[in-house]
Amino acid sequence: MKILLFSDPSSAHTIKWANGLAERGVEVIVFGFSSFDKKNYLENILVISSPLISDETKAEPSGSLKKVSYFRLMPELKRILAKEKPDILHAHYGSSYGLIGAFSGFHPYIVSYWGSDLFVFAKKNFVNRYITKLVCSKSNVITVTSDYLAEELKKYSSKTPFIIPFGIDLNKFLFKQRSIDDAETIVIGIVKLFKDIYGIKILLNAFDIVLKKYKTKKVKLLLVGDGEKRSEYEQIVAKYGISNSVEFAGLVQPKDIMEYYDKIDLAVFPSYDESFGVALIEAMACGIPVIASNIPAFKEIFKDGDVGDLILSHDKEAFAERIIYYLENAYYYKRKHSQTRVHVEKYYSLHENISKMKKVYETTMMGK
Repeated sequence: MKILLFSDPSSAHTIKWANGLAERGVEVIVFGFSSFDKKNYLENILVISSPLISDETKAEPSGSLKKVSYFRLMPELKRILAKEKPDILHAHYGSSYGLIGAFSGFHPYIVSYWGSDLFVFAKKNFVNRYITKLVCSKSNVITVTSDYLAEELKKYSSKTPFIIPFGIDLNKFLFKQRSIDDAETIVIGIVKLFKDIYGIKILLNAFDIVLKKYKTKKVKLLLVGDGEKRSEYEQIVAKYGISNSVEFAGLVQPKDIMEYYDKIDLAVFPSYDESFGVALIEAMACGIPVIASNIPAFKEIFKDGDVGDLILSHDKEAFAERIIYYLENAYYYKRKHSQTRVHVEKYYSLHENISKMKKVYETTMMGK
């Protein structure tokens, strides 16, 4: 079986899918338009990146007319398809790669929606809605990462998608026994890009309240990430006078992320919206109880699991109150901690989800 993944070669998700499939005997080709590090891929995977799309164009906002230049990839895509003769063309992300793949005329054609391609791009204007419907109509198979996305897809297609979460490699995110009983310092943390949509201002405000109300043990906030809002968040921390209790770790490479998860005792994700929640699952796999906002994507992750708490309102007091409850109730903390890994193994194992994707390929080829 030979699969052409038409996707961003620099994306961690593309890399996980490609390597996982290759490990299961699938011949994988990756083609896209971003620079990449070949060291991230297994040696037997052919990775091709086109220089035809500039970094400036890639940085344009979703829906920009300049992104029409993406169609310059079409001849190159067709040449690769003709030369490599894959069994399936699989585009990841519906609004860019998905559109070009749809017009390639190649079948069987699979498109995978990741989240913002439905929740942001498709909602922007009637042209984008038309594009989304068109891509869906030209696909043989559609996959999405959650029930939440599957429900959203109904607005654009009558096809029933396969639901295959991103999943995480449980050999890389290791469970660690944790207890706050004997900890000198309790570390509250988040691993996220610094954008307001992820509710980091709420976390900063809540942490300020925690410092004022909780005096039993030393508490620290660890922010792992970087982005457009870093300077603003640093100013908030300085304004509250809590700089000595907050660490900005910066952007951390995937190979080093376990070092930071090992430091975190309690993870907090006050996001206003997400299509999935990979960082939340990574934290749980490491044995970290989670406090998160009650958005649909997180509600789905928490299904059937006693792994943390969902907060009904985006309110700093509500988050602070729940954080303090964990800090003051070691038994409650221990109960949640004991279930996190089991829950991730049940629903979000990358190994299992790669196997599901391979079965989708086999089913698609049978109906070719």
